[in-house]
Amino acid sequence: GHTGRKAFRHLLVDEFQDVNALQYQLIRLWNQGGQSLFVIGDPDQSIYGFRGSRSDCFQRLIQEVPGAREIHLEENYRSTPQILCAACQVIEDNPGGPRILHPHCPDGMAVRLVQAPDDFAEGIFIAREISRMSGGVDMLEAQKLERERPVRAFSEIAVLCRTHRQLELVEKCLRHDDIPCLVHGQESFLDAPEVRGLLVFLHTLQVPTDGAALETALHLLWDCPRDLTEIARQACAHQTTLDLDALQQMAAGY
Repeated sequence: GHTGRKAFRHLLVDEFQDVNALQYQLIRLWNQGGQSLFVIGDPDQSIYGFRGSRSDCFQRLIQEVPGAREIHLEENYRSTPQILCAACQVIEDNPGGPRILHPHCPDGMAVRLVQAPDDFAEGIFIAREISRMSGGVDMLEAQKLERERPVRAFSEIAVLCRTHRQLELVEKCLRHDDIPCLVHGQESFLDAPEVRGLLVFLHTLQVPTDGAALETALHLLWDCPRDLTEIARQACAHQTTLDLDALQQMAAGY
């Protein structure tokens, strides 16, 4: 291959609709000289345009790769016909051909759309709806509306939110109404030691004289002892570029 770089033989990219321009170029470079490239995703689920993703990456790839084969997944085994019908009405105005989805689940409940004036009112509605479903407040009204519907346990009810910020307000409203809840997904990916270490290491590539950042990266990524990180910090304090070979030699000789 070019410049002696070994290419990936087979490359698989999931959630392809979320890639930005730079990530797209990386994928194309990683695939040069490889045997196969497989990307999977849904342009109708592209929601990260605010950070550079573009749903037309599929069409761009088809145009740039002669003989690319496109496979449409039209069988749905997850959602009820009511959910698919509502979803198709939302996305049918997106660019591209008609959306074809064949449901395999039996009929379910009707999809309800509730519009609230603000986030706080939405949280209050969610709390009251759960109370109604679980047989709490407004039980008499619940019996009038749905006499045959069983009372639900809290463990049968889930609230899905798009962002952590929305979760915070929903949790506050639930706890205010004494509704027990267990919040998942609050742990930040960026707080993981490996991620923090990698971000700091990339920072050292831009600012090699930042010895504190280098010391932190060595500790978080490789669990280097304090005396070794101090030596590396002093060695790189006056360099304009980070000497990775020198770091490896110091680590090997330690």
